[in-house]
Amino acid sequence: MNTQQNNGKIFMQRLNYYWQSIAIYAVALVLYAILKGTVQEGELSMSVDDPLVMLLFAFVIMSGLGLLFALYMRRSIIITADSITFRSRHREKTIQLNQIKRIRLARERRDENGVYKIVSISTDVRRRPFRVRPAGFDNEKEMIAEFIRIKKSLTA
Repeated sequence: MNTQQNNGKIFMQRLNYYWQSIAIYAVALVLYAILKGTVQEGELSMSVDDPLVMLLFAFVIMSGLGLLFALYMRRSIIITADSITFRSRHREKTIQLNQIKRIRLARERRDENGVYKIVSISTDVRRRPFRVRPAGFDNEKEMIAEFIRIKKSLTA
């Protein structure tokens, strides 16, 4: 979900991966339970001490906890005309454009669409660069266009 606020664009963290993994692991757990379980008197009974059942159940639980944590943190990136802000529930870090030394957009080699894998932002205030994975946020093409715009404004 991309919204505009105070002449800035907000890019929220994408949570599709968590939903998909929960669904896949849960379906695998149910299918395995049906195939491995026994039907007696019209009821399906399955062995909970089966290692594969426990492993699939652990994957479902861990994916669910990961989803709850991501929902709780509400990570987002806000790109305005003069700054980039990394925001979560507990922290907000703003980088002014005059603090940025370099923006590097690394392409994924196998993709013909020109999809970017990592955006690296080197600054004056931090030794290590900020690293952003645009595929992890909503509307990644618009986010990449914004980073390219900022990169061009830095070189101009």
